[in-house]
Amino acid sequence: MNAKQYREAIAELGLNQVSAARFLHINPRTSRRLASGESKVPYLISLVLRLMKVFDIKPHDVSGLPAERQTTRQGRRPKS
Repeated sequence: MNAKQYREAIAELGLNQVSAARFLHINPRTSRRLASGESKVPYLISLVLRLMKVFDIKPHDVSGLPAERQTTRQGRRPKS
C-alpha cells in the first residue's frame, strides 16, 4: 500500500489522519508520515485497512473489542 492508497483507505473508513492514528494505535505523526509517503505503510496496517474495506468493516464495528493486555517493558502485566 502506498501513501495515496493509505489516504484513500482511511477516508473510505470515515477517518482522518489523527483518528486513523488513534484507531491503529500509532502516533499521529506516524499517520501523517504514512499519508505523505515519508514512511512506508507497514504490512499489518495495510492488511487491516484492506480487510476492513473488503469485508465492509467500519471502525465502530471493532471499537468494542476487548483492549489488548497492558504489559510492562519486561513483558509482565503491571501490578494492580
